[in-house]
Amino acid sequence: MHPPPEPAIPDNVVKYGSADGWLDKFEAAMNASEAGYVALFFDVHGYDFASDLFDLYIGNNGPDFRYVLTDDQVWEILATNDVGKKIDDGLKYIQDVARKDPQTGTTREITTDWMLTFPTDNPDVVDALAHFSIAIGSDTTVTKDGNELLCEIDYVVYIYDYYNFDQSRHFELDDPIYSFKTNVDADMRQLEAAGWARSFRVSGDTSNVPMFWIGSL
Repeated sequence: MHPPPEPAIPDNVVKYGSADGWLDKFEAAMNASEAGYVALFFDVHGYDFASDLFDLYIGNNGPDFRYVLTDDQVWEILATNDVGKKIDDGLKYIQDVARKDPQTGTTREITTDWMLTFPTDNPDVVDALAHFSIAIGSDTTVTKDGNELLCEIDYVVYIYDYYNFDQSRHFELDDPIYSFKTNVDADMRQLEAAGWARSFRVSGDTSNVPMFWIGSL
């Protein structure tokens, strides 16, 4: 089992260190102070996952830095509403592939593409990752019992995100909370432009816990 190739870095990621004038540095100093309040917000609300990733962003690690999710974080992600739906969609895709071409008695790898997901029921996951991608890699075996096709899918759920701030500023009087969030997002994005923070890859999977689906096709 293996994941599909990782997505390319999004085109809208700001170029690290591209804003290096003295006014940019002054703005970054102001935004760094604001970042302290963002971190405090996560801590006060007990958003440990969001706090951990934000600290890594502010930590300004190297260009090849990758954060590997802990098992607890993986299962926190899997418990969210949209991720559960995407897992169901992925398993249905694997079942459809196996049904159309059973290759009975043979175990083969069937892997989904990355599926974009945006959970809304866990604010810690929302603030940590916002939208991110999952995929399912499987070892799938189809057997035949009379006229019935039976299928066993042993699978791993893969999680991938490129942690960055990508919102532009919005000023909407009818939605001040949204406006506030986009302005904070833009300020954190400016820190990377000034070379004071850095985006990074996030990945994880369920390989430590066997997962399977068994049923009729």
